[in-house]
Amino acid sequence: IPLITVLLPLLTLSNNAALIVAGMVFFGIVMGTHETIMRSSIADITPYRKRGTGYGIFNSAYGLALLSGSALMGLFYDMELTPLIIAFSVAAEVIAVVIFLNINKTIRATAD
Repeated sequence: IPLITVLLPLLTLSNNAALIVAGMVFFGIVMGTHETIMRSSIADITPYRKRGTGYGIFNSAYGLALLSGSALMGLFYDMELTPLIIAFSVAAEVIAVVIFLNINKTIRATAD
C-alpha cells in the first residue's frame, strides 16, 4: 500500500483526465485499506466491553480531523496560499509521526 500511496500525487496532480481518474481509483484503494487496518487495530487495543466506545471515539476523531483538515486545505487552495498548503501538510505529517512513535512506545512498554 505505501507504494500505491506514492502514486497519488503524481496521478491526481496531472493535467490528464485519465491519470486523474486513475488517481481517484488508487485513492479509494488506499483509503479502503488504511481504514480497514485502523479499524482492526481498535479491536486489538481495546478491551472487548469497551470496543463500542473505542470505535465511537475513533470515528468521531477521524471524522472531525478529516472535515477540519479538508476545510482548511480548501480555504488555502481558494486563497492560493501554496506555502501554507505545504506547511500545513508537513506539520500534519510531523504530528502524525510523533503520535505514532508515542503510541508505539506505549504499546511496547505494556507488552513487556
